[in-house]
Amino acid sequence: MYIDRRAVALILKVKIGNIRKVNKIEENICVQLWDSKEKVTISVQEYKQFIAELKANPKLAVSISPQEGAATPNNTSTQRTIGIILIIIGAIIGINGCTMDTTVSTSFGSVNNIGLLSEKNNRIQTGGMIFLGGVLLYALDKRQ
Repeated sequence: MYIDRRAVALILKVKIGNIRKVNKIEENICVQLWDSKEKVTISVQEYKQFIAELKANPKLAVSISPQEGAATPNNTSTQRTIGIILIIIGAIIGINGCTMDTTVSTSFGSVNNIGLLSEKNNRIQTGGMIFLGGVLLYALDKRQ
């Protein structure tokens, strides 16, 4: 039996994006929401009756909207937020490394310091790795 998430969202009076998982177990439909660890149960008979009402009156789906104060999904996930933070931190570290001065003043003039050149290289590579990690976290977020 196919279970339409839109119909389940209308029955529960929540937004469709708030539905995490829908399973049919015997004569019940178990729904897990993103903002709650509890499972909400709907009887299959109630679901079929609601579908029949929707088929009889298609305008019903438009007139039913989630209640005020009903559970709504958080549009950004923790993984996406951490990804954005890592992108910013990686960019800052990379730019800092690129603009780093590697010269040392001597009595003969300015000379490049091998230790500072190595430090500059390490900062650029570290910033790049952090940046790429942030891009991967942002791009591979499952709640898009």
